Amino acid sequence: MAISEFFSNDLQTSDNHKNPDLVTHYYKSDYRKIEEAVITVAKKLGFIVEEVNQDYKEIRVTKRNQELIINIFTISYFEQAVDFKVNTSYILACGRGVKLVKNFYQELDRLSTVIKKG
Repeated sequence: MAISEFFSNDLQTSDNHKNPDLVTHYYKSDYRKIEEAVITVAKKLGFIVEEVNQDYKEIRVTKRNQELIINIFTISYFEQAVDFKVNTSYILACGRGVKLVKNFYQELDRLSTVIKKG
């Protein structure tokens, strides 16, 4: 983890991120099943689902000092990519955003079949 990620309150996953914990995950499933899995994991981790936007395929969840915007991208009918944008409001983030994404992906990987990462 880079020092900037350790202290950053805002981060985003991507296909070619330097940190392997922040690399996009691709799942073998249709959109509805991945959406349900994301909502299930969010609730399991104590988040409140604030908004599910079908037009932009985004899910916004919040918990105390954390906000996640989860994007689901349809690659093909049975392949979906999941990316996160994390906003936290801590004086010292101490890598909480990276840990949050890592935990979310681990739980999501248990519910769905991972095709690839990145």
